[in-house]
Amino acid sequence: MDIKGDLLRTKFYIPPARANMVTRPRLRRQLEEGLRLGRPLTLVSAPAGYGKTTLIAAWLHQLEAEPADLPVHIAWVSLDDDDNNPGRFLEYVAAGIQEAGIDWRPLNQTLWGVSDPLPVEAIITSLLNETGNLEEQRPLILVLDDYHKIQSAIIHNALQFTLDHAPPGLRVILITREDPPLALARFRAREQLTEIRAADLRFTPDEAAGFLNRTMALDLPTDQLAALEHRTEGWIAGLQLAALALRSSRPGDTRTGEEFIASFSGSHHYIIDYLLEEVLRQQDESVRNFLQQTAALDRLCAPLCDSITGREDSRAVLMHLERANLFLIPLDERREWYRYHHLMADSLRAGSDKSTLEATHRRASQWYEAHDLPGEAVHHAFAANDPVLAADVLERVIQKASIWSRGEISLLTGWLDSLPASLLPDRPALSLHASRALYLSGRMERAEALLRQAEQSLRDDARKQPELTALAIILRAAMDAMRGENLAEAVAAMRRLLAQPEIIGGHAAARAADTLGLACELSGDVGEAEEAYLQASELAHAAGVSYLAVNAHCEAALMQIQQGRLSLATETCQAALGLAGDDSAPPMGLAWAILGDIARERNDPATAEQLILTGIELSLEGGIVDDLRYAYLYLARLRQAQGEPAAALAAWQKADSLMRSYKVPRLTLLSAAHRAHLDLLQGNLALAGQWAQQYQQVRVSRPVEYLREFEDLTLARILLAGQRNDEALDLLRPLLVAARESGRDRTIIEALILQAIAQQSRSTEAADASLIAALSLAAPEGFAMPFVDEGPALIPSLIRVRGTAPAFVDQLLAALSTDNAIGGRYVVTSSSSQPPSSQSEEQLSERELDVLRLLAAGLSNQEIAGELFISVGTVKWHAHNIYEKLGARGRTQAVARARERRLI
Repeated sequence: MDIKGDLLRTKFYIPPARANMVTRPRLRRQLEEGLRLGRPLTLVSAPAGYGKTTLIAAWLHQLEAEPADLPVHIAWVSLDDDDNNPGRFLEYVAAGIQEAGIDWRPLNQTLWGVSDPLPVEAIITSLLNETGNLEEQRPLILVLDDYHKIQSAIIHNALQFTLDHAPPGLRVILITREDPPLALARFRAREQLTEIRAADLRFTPDEAAGFLNRTMALDLPTDQLAALEHRTEGWIAGLQLAALALRSSRPGDTRTGEEFIASFSGSHHYIIDYLLEEVLRQQDESVRNFLQQTAALDRLCAPLCDSITGREDSRAVLMHLERANLFLIPLDERREWYRYHHLMADSLRAGSDKSTLEATHRRASQWYEAHDLPGEAVHHAFAANDPVLAADVLERVIQKASIWSRGEISLLTGWLDSLPASLLPDRPALSLHASRALYLSGRMERAEALLRQAEQSLRDDARKQPELTALAIILRAAMDAMRGENLAEAVAAMRRLLAQPEIIGGHAAARAADTLGLACELSGDVGEAEEAYLQASELAHAAGVSYLAVNAHCEAALMQIQQGRLSLATETCQAALGLAGDDSAPPMGLAWAILGDIARERNDPATAEQLILTGIELSLEGGIVDDLRYAYLYLARLRQAQGEPAAALAAWQKADSLMRSYKVPRLTLLSAAHRAHLDLLQGNLALAGQWAQQYQQVRVSRPVEYLREFEDLTLARILLAGQRNDEALDLLRPLLVAARESGRDRTIIEALILQAIAQQSRSTEAADASLIAALSLAAPEGFAMPFVDEGPALIPSLIRVRGTAPAFVDQLLAALSTDNAIGGRYVVTSSSSQPPSSQSEEQLSERELDVLRLLAAGLSNQEIAGELFISVGTVKWHAHNIYEKLGARGRTQAVARARERRLI
C-alpha cells in the first residue's frame, strides 16, 4: 500500500455512484443546460445532508459514461480545513487539473508558500492561458467540493478573478454549505450562474418513495412514505437515517413502523441526533467502539484504524460500514481510504468525550509521522490540544529535508506561530529551523531573536550537540553575510564545516556551501563564490532539496557573468533548468531572468524582454522575493535601454519595495544606487547629484567589508556628468586594481569605459588605450550594453579603435547611432535578432523540429531528453525557442500552430 500516494489521490477522487440510486433528471437537465450555455459557475449550496456531492458525482459519472454527448475534462478537488493555505490550495487545484489529463504544470509551485502575499493573479492567469487553449466543445469542469471550508480572502479573490476571466473552455462547480463571498448577483444578472439550492435538492414525494423502497429496500406503504417525506421535508440525510433505523430493529423494541415514524419531529438538528442514536444503537458494541475511536479522523484507512483502535480487523469493519450504508464514503477506487459523512462525523465527535478525541489525535499523529506524512502528523498533534506534543512533532518534522524541498515556508511559519513561545527555548533544533523559515519569509527580526535564543541554549547545554552547533554557525554566517558583516569569519567557518562532513548532513552542507558562496561573492572573490555555489547545488540536489539546487546553480551563473563569461553563464542557466524533472517545480524564474539579462548585455532586446518577463512570471508564481529583486532590476535596465523611462522607473519601484522589505541597509543602499543610475540616464542630474553627495558621505563615515562596485561605478558616472573627471579617475583606479586581482571582468569592462571617457579631455591616446582594453575583454563574449549605456559620446573613440574588434564595434556604432536618439535617451537596436513582429516567421532548426515532433507526440521533457540524448535543460531551451518562433504561449498552442503550418 502506497500510503502517501494513495492519501494524496483521495483529494481528486470522484465519489462513486451507488447502485439503485434515485435518478434526478430535473436536476441533471439543469446542470446540462448550464454546461451547454457556457455558464462559468455552477453553485450547489445547501446545508449538510442534502445530497450535494452525490448529485454532482453521479452527474459527472454519467457524462463520463456518455462522452459523445457532452465530452468534458473533469477535475475534482475535495477540500479540507488545512486547504486555507493559498499555496496548498492552488497546488491541489493544479494536481487535480493534471489528473484530468490537462498538462498544466505551473513552474515554481512547490514554492508558492515561500513569501507573502502570494501572487495569485499570475498563477490564475497561467491557468486561464492553459484552459484558453481547450476547445469549447470539450471544456474543463473544475469541481471544488466542501468549498465552505475555505475562509481565505486570497483564495476567494483568486476564484473571483478566475470566474471574471474564464475562457469558454473552463467551468467551475462549487459544492458548499453556505454561499461564498463572490459576485453572485452580477453572475446571476448576466445569466452566467447555474444555482441548485436546498429547495431544488429536496426529494419530491415520488423521489422519496423511490429512495426508501428501491434504494433502501424498505417496501413501506404509501401512507408511511408520505409521513416520512412530510416529517423530513425531503431532507435526504433524514430519510436515509430513518430508513436505517427502520430496517434494523433493536432487541426489545416492539414499535411498528408507523409508531416509529410518529416518534420523531422537529428541526434537522434534533432529527439527526435522534436518528443517529437510533442507528448507532442497532450496531454491536464492537462497531460502536470503532466509530467512537475513529470519529476524530478526517480520513480513514485500515492500517491507521488498526493503530488507533488496537484491533486487527479494521478493514473488515470498514467494508461492513460501507455495505450497510452507514455514512462511510470511499475516497478511492480500491477502497483503501474512506471518510465519514460530515453529519456522521459531527455527531460522533459531539458524542465522544474530549479525552477520547485527543487520544485519537495523538495516535494519528504518531502513525502519520511513522509513515512520512509530516503535514498530517503536525495537524493531528495540534488537534490533540497538547502544545508539548505539537512542539515535539514539529521539531522532528522541520528537520526533514523533504519539508524544505516543497518550499511551503508559509505553512512552516504558520505552525510556528501557533506554538507558545515558552516551548522554544528548550528546543534549540526547533528554534534554529524556525529561524531559517522566518529568515526566508523576510521576518528578519524574529529570525534573529530565535537564532540568538538557540545559540544561548546550546552554550548552556552540557550535552555536546555538534550537528545543532554546526547548524547554528551556518545560520549565523548566512544572516551576517546577508547584511554584509563578518564576511571573513563566515568564509572561514563554512570552510571548516564543509571539511567535516561527518558533522553535518547533506542539506546542512548545501546551506553551508551556499552561505560560503554568498560571503565570497560579497567579498569580491567571484571565482571562489562560483565554486561554492556549484558545490551547494550538487549537495542540495543529492539531498533532494530541488529549489536550493536550482537557485545555487543560478547564483553560480551570476558569478560567471561577473567574470565576463556570458557563454558559460548561459550553459549554467540551461543546466539549472534541467535540474528539475517535469513533475517538480523549482525556482526556474531566476534562470530565465538571467538568460534574459545576458541577451540584454548582448544587445538582443527582443529576446531579453521575453526571457525576463518569463522569469518574472515564474518567480511571481512562486513568490520568490530574492529572485524577483534581480528580475525587476534587469527589467528596469532593459526598459531604459528601450527608451521607456516610465516603465523603467516602475520596474525599479517594484525591486525597491522588495529590497527594503528585508530591512537590510546593504540592499537599501544598492537599490538607491540603481535609482540614481536611472536618474542619470534620464537626465535628472539634480536627483542623481543628491544621491552622489549622500553616498560620498556614507563611503567615508561607514566603511564596510563587502563590495560596493555598482554604487562606486554609479558615483563615477555622476562625477563625469558633472565634469569632475579627476575625482572620477581617483575613484576608478583602485576599483580597477581590485577587480583585476579577483578576475571581475564585467566590472573591469565598465570601469575602463568610464576611465576612457574621463581621459578624453587629457589624452586621446590614454583614452583609446582604455577603450581598446575594454573592447578586448568585451568583444569575445558580446558585452555590448556597457558601451551603449554611455551614449553617442563614445562614437568618435570607437571609430578610432575599430580595428581592435571591427564586427563588434560596428554593432556598437549601429546601436549608438544618433538616428536612434530620443530626447537624450537611446533606443537599442539589434543586428543579431529579428524584431518581435517577424520572429514568428523564423524557421525552426532541425533540432527544434525534432523536439517539436516529440512534444506533439505527448512526451514529457524528461522523455524527450532521453530520446535525443540531451539534457532536460536543453529541451526546455529548445521549447522556449519553438514557442517564441511560433508565437505560442505553451505546448498545446505551439503544436496547434505547427500543424496549421504543416511543420508536423
